[in-house]
Amino acid sequence: MNARAAKSLVKAGFFSVYCDRSMLIVDFFIATSVPFVIQLLIWSRAVFPANELQGGYALSEIYLYYAAALALNRLNNAYDLIARISGHVSYGLIECFQVKPVSYMFYSAALFVGESLLYYFPPIMVAVVVVLFKGEMVGVVGFLCLLLLSQGLCFLLGYAMAGFVYWTVKPDALLSLNVVMFSVAGGTLLPVAFWPDWLQPAMRYNPFRLAIGGPAEFLVKPSINLALELLGLYVFWGVTLLMWIFFAAKVIRVKYGGAGG
Repeated sequence: MNARAAKSLVKAGFFSVYCDRSMLIVDFFIATSVPFVIQLLIWSRAVFPANELQGGYALSEIYLYYAAALALNRLNNAYDLIARISGHVSYGLIECFQVKPVSYMFYSAALFVGESLLYYFPPIMVAVVVVLFKGEMVGVVGFLCLLLLSQGLCFLLGYAMAGFVYWTVKPDALLSLNVVMFSVAGGTLLPVAFWPDWLQPAMRYNPFRLAIGGPAEFLVKPSINLALELLGLYVFWGVTLLMWIFFAAKVIRVKYGGAGG
């Protein structure tokens, strides 16, 4: 029953994105390529004028990092998840899902996966380019495996953040926080090595890095130590977020009152 329901929900999520062709064009060609060109110009002209090592990265490695990070930023995006849950709360639709044969979290996860399927294409293309031009396989294989873990953690982060809409009702503050945290703490703005030493522990061990910066770092600089660090963080934050979600669900049952009809 759950497998059939999951397939139907994933399919529905996929076609909800696929049918919006204009948004696909914007996401694939504008929202990803324009920031990359801007980063290319900034780093090549202002930071790497002599192609020297900066923060342990060569200029070509910085290009690869940002190509992967920007592609991951489009894939691992909890914005729509938070907005959808907020809509269900504000219109009093949560009660409708409580009588369904699948849980609301299962429903949200299946839709989230379906809506993300097309966005696997850019990071996979980055991995293909690395294989073709660098012949690197260890980083690519690890990167592709981390894509799945990063997607799962992104959902848990988004679902955990969305739980606060039961108090805020309107999602504006949470959506803004989501954008800032994934962009800054996630590693889209800067790799961990470029932050001040006193700030690096927070940037290295926060869960948002696991959705974007961690996999991108492994693609550029694969190592056993980095793999073990990332896997340990995925386990720690995955368990922590699940515990918070289940704890918050009990509190929400007491707090929530239908706001719509």
